[in-house]
Amino acid sequence: MLAVATLAAQRPAPMPDAATPEGKLLQRIASETDLANRRSLLEEFTSAYPNHEATGWVYEQLIDAYRSSDEPDKLLAAGEHLLALDPTDFTTAQNCLNAALQMKKDPDLVLRWAETISSIADQLAHSPKPSDENEAAAWETRASNAKMVEMYTESVLYESAQQSKNPYKIAELGEALALHNPESEYAIPMAELQFKAYLETGDSDKAFTLAKGMLARSPDNVQMLLNLASLYKSRQEPEKALALAKQAVEVTNSEMTPEGMSDAQWEPRKIALRSFGQYLQGVIYAAAEKWSDADVQLRASLPGIQRPQSKAEALYYLGLANYRLAEKGQAERAPDALLFSRQSAEIPSSFQQMARKNAEAIRTKFQIP
Repeated sequence: MLAVATLAAQRPAPMPDAATPEGKLLQRIASETDLANRRSLLEEFTSAYPNHEATGWVYEQLIDAYRSSDEPDKLLAAGEHLLALDPTDFTTAQNCLNAALQMKKDPDLVLRWAETISSIADQLAHSPKPSDENEAAAWETRASNAKMVEMYTESVLYESAQQSKNPYKIAELGEALALHNPESEYAIPMAELQFKAYLETGDSDKAFTLAKGMLARSPDNVQMLLNLASLYKSRQEPEKALALAKQAVEVTNSEMTPEGMSDAQWEPRKIALRSFGQYLQGVIYAAAEKWSDADVQLRASLPGIQRPQSKAEALYYLGLANYRLAEKGQAERAPDALLFSRQSAEIPSSFQQMARKNAEAIRTKFQIP
């Protein structure tokens, strides 16, 4: 996640008037060293003097106190009070966004506070620059900080999607990021999460549109090439699926280690991606009864296939491909046909029963012990 620290409180400490009750209370707050007692005094002040000019500063101190005591609900409530005092207070909005992500781990709250920050940044962007030199400098600083917080917000939306197990929320977070900034550095990794979320919620049309859009932006994105190939396969468009799977494998064969990843991190991912592309090609060739091509691709895919269902399918079709080739005169393929079918039959999957039947048929037909 983008490393942006929580911005410091903006309001100066009040200069209390000791002749007034509120001034005396502010003096007690300033001199109190016990954190729990200080917090109680701060809360007493907001309750007794909600409209005092120092109330904003007091709420800022409470936000720090509630963060330290891990009380996100109270922190968010204090944030609401501060934004009521100043609706353009993006520092407070960022504090609340942090609490939503790190303390509450609540995607709905993340979405809400991300929208709040976007609204504040939009207000600042469209506000006129003051003519006074000092005011103009403060305006520029504020606008610059708002842009920094907006960038941070993008990273928070992505991290929240990584945290969430709810595909509907992941989809919402991805859509929010796309609205926030479609050119974000997190757009592509977010799209990978979002694509899976759409499939889990049964919205293959949105998944299809997303994959095509990402490939228009990043044509050599291997994961999206494979995602779209899988969708074309499920839509019974094997030629398009095959072309994309081939392109994905070619990219993995030529692509350098991506920026931000070590060779040790990239190598297993590259193998997994390439294997999935080969697996897709092999299954498509098998469906078209191109048995030799199916055999080549599926054999190559086996070392890197991770999902048991996919491995069972690859082994099933390898058994079938070698059986068909053995039938056509390549009798030396019969032992492999039996081996692959038996291996498929050992994996719980939708192919298990068919693989068992095929193994017995191959053993009988070719008289293999």
